[in-house]
Amino acid sequence: MVSRPSSPPSPVSRSPSARARSASCWICSSITARSAAAASLACSVFTSVTGASYISGVTPLNNPDRVDVDYHHFAHAESESRRAHSTTQRLTVLREIVDAYRGELGAGIDSEWIHTVRHAAQRTAINAISELARHHAADDPRHTLELLETATGFDPYNEHLYRDIMRLQDRLGIHDGIPRTLALLEVRLRDIDCKPAPETQTLASALQHRHAQHVHISLAPTNPMSPRR
Repeated sequence: MVSRPSSPPSPVSRSPSARARSASCWICSSITARSAAAASLACSVFTSVTGASYISGVTPLNNPDRVDVDYHHFAHAESESRRAHSTTQRLTVLREIVDAYRGELGAGIDSEWIHTVRHAAQRTAINAISELARHHAADDPRHTLELLETATGFDPYNEHLYRDIMRLQDRLGIHDGIPRTLALLEVRLRDIDCKPAPETQTLASALQHRHAQHVHISLAPTNPMSPRR
């Protein structure tokens, strides 16, 4: 049960330790389902960062348990991953982490307190999908490729991911995918006024050149048989 004081707390500034003594989770009144979910997310993340259980200056949601938030599932899966006793269990919860992560945590929330947990969530998701990719790399490279492509949505400016994708595309014979991968990286980096590193461009060129050389050799005419004497 969540205790509900008769009136909302005063919107004065309080320290995290003082906030932690409150037993209520507060979010704005007169809210739509979408804003309820956003507020519940804010409350969950704020609590995990500060140890507090309310956000000052707003009124309580009547039925907070009825608001489903991805972060709840994400945090639960992350906790379960630390308790997994077998490879199968760990792979299952890692998959749950990846499925629950929907991109930037609390997008649109600019408060300073969310930055730490936002970056931590991104790092957790990247680590989870990287571990899954390493596990499947030897026996299921195509699934590994799908995982890495998903990972670029989590961290769109991470060039290491794109280089690994190009290497896998070369391994799987998806040679026309290599320039597309490089082009996607270029578009995304343009958003932050950057260009692919020389190492990335060199790798893409080398893989395409090697494939072109292989095709050229394969299409070269064979030596005619020597005429009989």
